[in-house]
Amino acid sequence: MAATLTGCAEKPSQAPEGSRLRYADGEVIDVPTGPLAGKIDELHARRPRPVVICYVDTGAYEHYRPDAARFPGHEKNKNAIPNRPEVPAEGSVIGWDTGWAGERWLDIREGSRDAFAEAVWARLDLAERMGCDGVEPDQNNPRGNDPGFRIPLADQLSWYREVAWQAHARGLSVGMKNGHNEPGTAARLVDSFDWALPEECVEFAECGELKPFVAAGKAVFAVDYRKSVADPAKACRTHRKHGLDGLIKDEPPTGAYRKHCD
Repeated sequence: MAATLTGCAEKPSQAPEGSRLRYADGEVIDVPTGPLAGKIDELHARRPRPVVICYVDTGAYEHYRPDAARFPGHEKNKNAIPNRPEVPAEGSVIGWDTGWAGERWLDIREGSRDAFAEAVWARLDLAERMGCDGVEPDQNNPRGNDPGFRIPLADQLSWYREVAWQAHARGLSVGMKNGHNEPGTAARLVDSFDWALPEECVEFAECGELKPFVAAGKAVFAVDYRKSVADPAKACRTHRKHGLDGLIKDEPPTGAYRKHCD
């Protein structure tokens, strides 16, 4: 399935001036104007009009975001939040670091998620108001990533489905970001998502796990990183072999290096 997506970037905010996060308890949080403000309108003005996909952390807490205090366990000093090997604080939904500075895994277990889910859905509300055509919801795959919580597979799958449902309820296209490292996950989630974005499927020999998306005619935007694959050209051949729309990038990803697997 041919498709063209244009991402707004992973960490920098594209929030325009006057953006706000709103909650059922009446709190309103002002969102600082992002360095990519106006980028969505700029992209939409192009012809042919691209599909703009906005990055949203839905499975991670980010200490540097204006909504950080909405997550139980937040501390003004990020170093005061327990990290491995310390166990998360009682009542906290904030786990161990993801590998990104200031970012922590969330406790997405079914019995814990109600404590923070509204904050995540408020992010999706903002994405809709900003004009994003879709979202790339990240960090929903804590299993196998040492999150600080014991996450059952059933809870990880149900969280993925809930994120997809919430995005669709706002008219947003939504992709399954990662999670393919759990065998059979793509097959279980393909009906919930519009496309998939797996990272490092060549590096870890997991590209075949995305077959259910390809078979369903749904795009798979695979990304591998040039420092982690011996030969970018060979990695591209693997992407093409599995019917994936492949890309090789720097790690951490920037716009400095970008090889599309034509």
